[in-house]
Amino acid sequence: MSKNYRSLVIISLVSFGLGLIVADTLQLNGVSEFLGSSTTPAYLVADITVHDAERYRDYLASVPNLIEEYGGEFLVRGGNPLVLEGDWSPSRFIIMEFPDRETILTYQNDPEYLQYKSIRQAVTDSNLIVVDGS
Repeated sequence: MSKNYRSLVIISLVSFGLGLIVADTLQLNGVSEFLGSSTTPAYLVADITVHDAERYRDYLASVPNLIEEYGGEFLVRGGNPLVLEGDWSPSRFIIMEFPDRETILTYQNDPEYLQYKSIRQAVTDSNLIVVDGS
């Protein structure tokens, strides 16, 4: 193999690697999955029984914008679940998707959210879990 050809191969490989890094940084075309560095979405799942609807509305008026700031979105938000098996009977069922588990934990400890959280805790019985997506 000639020296010029070897140099061309090395330059091509380095350029390709740099291109993957840039594409991964920009999250283009599934490159994150190709490189194995993608984050797994995580889900905040809540089962909430509301005891004071008026004060709970104050909570609802404030929290969605903060959830959005953390890259979260509501996938399910409502009542009237149909129980197919078991004794679990949630009143109000919520599923939110976030970029990853760490983002949920950061959101849950945000000083602004902690103010709203105290409202929710005062006017509801709440069960919350975090589960990683696949």
